Amino acid sequence: MKSCKLPFSQVVKRRIYLLWAVLALLLAFMVLVGEKGLIDSRYTTGLSQLSYKALYFGGVIYTIYKIHYNRSLLKNKEKLRQEKILALDERTQWVHEKSGGPIMDIFLLCLAAAACALSFVDISAFNTAVSILFFAVLLKIAAYFYYKNK
Repeated sequence: MKSCKLPFSQVVKRRIYLLWAVLALLLAFMVLVGEKGLIDSRYTTGLSQLSYKALYFGGVIYTIYKIHYNRSLLKNKEKLRQEKILALDERTQWVHEKSGGPIMDIFLLCLAAAACALSFVDISAFNTAVSILFFAVLLKIAAYFYYKNK
């Protein structure tokens, strides 16, 4: 099968479109939560409120930062070239693959989204999701630094 190689600037443009879609989903989630009135301090604990706010607003801020960063790459050809070299670096790719790769990244993202949603629904399920998320992040970080220094 023939692979389709896009110029790196096209890859960055696709990332920007994907990030805008993620931001729209995050904002739609916030509107849904606000309209349904799901945040009720009588049913949620302080940990669930703090975790929800940290995960949600952290996600929004990170998404906005990445949109801005990728747009600045398109404006500066030297930064774009350096980012391409870094993205195609075999050592960096190897370390990422050994520390879980894209599957672990998707798992962490889904688990963070589940923790946000569960903070409104069921506290015991939320605590379980946050615990799994915490240990999965620790595992990813430990594996990353182990293979990076190997």
